[in-house]
Amino acid sequence: MNEDKIKDIIKIISKNTGIDKDLIDKKTLMTDFPQWDSIAQVKIMVELEAKMKKKISTSKMSELKSVLNIIKFLDK
Repeated sequence: MNEDKIKDIIKIISKNTGIDKDLIDKKTLMTDFPQWDSIAQVKIMVELEAKMKKKISTSKMSELKSVLNIIKFLDK
């Protein structure tokens, strides 16, 4: 996945959690920040679906708990 798409993913996570995007990188986990809760997770997934034009099932949403896992899933 190219760096621009990775930056887009980080920007979406930042926007929906209120976490500064400079604190988020490929190694960031959902558990690293209390702001990245289940509500934020749903908002992130909905926005990613729209932006990346890829359907994310509800069961898959619960598995995508890190930036790296999101990148790997969207890169398939």
